[in-house]
Amino acid sequence: MKPKDLILKYISEMDSEMLSMVLSDERTYQEATKAVFLEKLDEIFIEFKEKGETFLTPYKGKCGSEDCTNKGCTGYSFIGAESKGSLNLIFEESDDVVRDIYNCNMMISEYSEWESCQNQLLYISRDEEANFNPSPDYLIIVQLCQNAIDEISYSDTNNLFKEDYIYWLEKHKGLKARLKEIPIFFNKTGVFGDIYFKLSEMLLFLEYDTEALNGLEEFKSIDNSSQKEVIQFLLKYEKCIDELSTLLYMYLLEEEEPYRGSMEVDKKFKIYIAISDFENVLRFVNKFHPIYWDTVEEYVTQNKLDRSNAEINQLSKLIQLSKHSSI
Repeated sequence: MKPKDLILKYISEMDSEMLSMVLSDERTYQEATKAVFLEKLDEIFIEFKEKGETFLTPYKGKCGSEDCTNKGCTGYSFIGAESKGSLNLIFEESDDVVRDIYNCNMMISEYSEWESCQNQLLYISRDEEANFNPSPDYLIIVQLCQNAIDEISYSDTNNLFKEDYIYWLEKHKGLKARLKEIPIFFNKTGVFGDIYFKLSEMLLFLEYDTEALNGLEEFKSIDNSSQKEVIQFLLKYEKCIDELSTLLYMYLLEEEEPYRGSMEVDKKFKIYIAISDFENVLRFVNKFHPIYWDTVEEYVTQNKLDRSNAEINQLSKLIQLSKHSSI
């Protein structure tokens, strides 16, 4: 088989070990060394395999972006039959030699349902490129970031509790501030920045713990059949409901009682936090988020407001718009 055929075969089989034997040590792929390129590919292969894929079918295609310098360049979409995910790669070749392989964001392929596929992005940041020349200060920050990550890299059976990441966030806030000196698209510092951001946001949700618990208790004492009392309650806790909705939709969408187990912060470094710390806020938002939007829907219908207002305004704004003072 020709080298290109072997490359197609081993990408389809998601075999990075065999692919390493075919790709050249002397070339860069997507501006990265072969080792870095294969590491990025292997991360995508793992995602495909976790979704039940055992083989990716290659379909010929070309870049269809109007804004890309690669417009018209040819390559392949590797499609997973189970997940309908795609890995889109442009092949730069001549005389049966594959000189480069790189990601394509807009591959129009021969696969009939290519538009509905979820593209798996093969991204290589500037500091992962082969010709990147890091400064001494950058290397120091990278090492500090890695040390900080190692401090909270537990196994998936050991979850971080709020006391753990409160301490970690406080300890490394100075390092987080130093990242302002580093471009955001650098990967080796970006991983630390992403972890710091996620843990900080989870901590913000926990600031509503007492208010959520008070709301759950207070709701027991109101007349649920009284629209006025329900709306007054929802208005009082509107900001809490709104803020905690982000927790529900971005982080713990499928989490239900008894609120145990863990939430993944970073799979690669095995960083997980205990869901039990979020029991009060989860109970609160799971209970009142549906009630809130059912009330908004009903209120919009009763007062003949445009449905779009319900999408962009909170209940208090809708009440102001309707100019109804007696509910």
